[in-house]
Amino acid sequence: MSIPEVDSKNRLLAFLSKHLKKFLSNVDLRGNVDVGGNLDVTGNADVGGNLDVTGNLDVTGNIKLGSVKSIQDSDGSNRITLNTTNTSILNIAGTETKLSIGESNVTVTDDLKVLTGEIGQGSLMAIVMDSSGHVTHPRNPSFAVGDDDNQTISAATWTTIEFDTEHYDVGSNFASNTFTAPETGKYLLSTQVRLDSVDMSATQYVWIKIITSNRTYYNINPANVNGASSDNYTAMLSVVADMDASDTAYVQIYVKVGSANTQGGTNDNYTAFQGILIG
Repeated sequence: MSIPEVDSKNRLLAFLSKHLKKFLSNVDLRGNVDVGGNLDVTGNADVGGNLDVTGNLDVTGNIKLGSVKSIQDSDGSNRITLNTTNTSILNIAGTETKLSIGESNVTVTDDLKVLTGEIGQGSLMAIVMDSSGHVTHPRNPSFAVGDDDNQTISAATWTTIEFDTEHYDVGSNFASNTFTAPETGKYLLSTQVRLDSVDMSATQYVWIKIITSNRTYYNINPANVNGASSDNYTAMLSVVADMDASDTAYVQIYVKVGSANTQGGTNDNYTAFQGILIG
């Protein structure tokens, strides 16, 4: 087949659109390309202007679009919009559709993992959603620590609880009995402290508190300490704390009136401090 004489770029492009079904190498087009049927490129496709394909676009290499602002449907509606300040990358592997975006719903038939990015004004550290729709945040700041050593809790004195056993610390934000918030948000914090050798003849109540940079949270635990049949006791407190980045949180306890020293943290099954960023 011979190439007819052409007098314009548009006639040449029309000829290529009609007769060439497959480009076996790279394609570099500086202007606009209008293809009435399918375009099959085994290499890279570099288009400096607009690329209009009414059929299928099959490219095994890279597609580079110069001044493109959007990928549109046949009716002109924008389906994927790109701008100059943010870059969007979508990778879908496999031979079947893993991600389907409809008019109002997004359907995922495989794992959806977002490792970095933003939603609204908040930072998104990581989201993993499996094919059953279960969503986890494996990189959210969280920690769980315990205390296996006996610690002396002096009578009528606020004492900072020492946590010597670390179960996990996502982000490495817990040290020296203190959690430091890596970013601003709402943190679910909870603690329980086991006390032994409590002076039951004189003790009236036990106070426990979680101290954060913005606020101190208290819980008074009377629970019939005075006159109880056992000399062990557990004080507990759970809060949702509003913390700014670099704010700290730690635990203190106060045993009222008892004349003898109390022992705290004899077993990390009963003495613990844990927290997680929830929003």
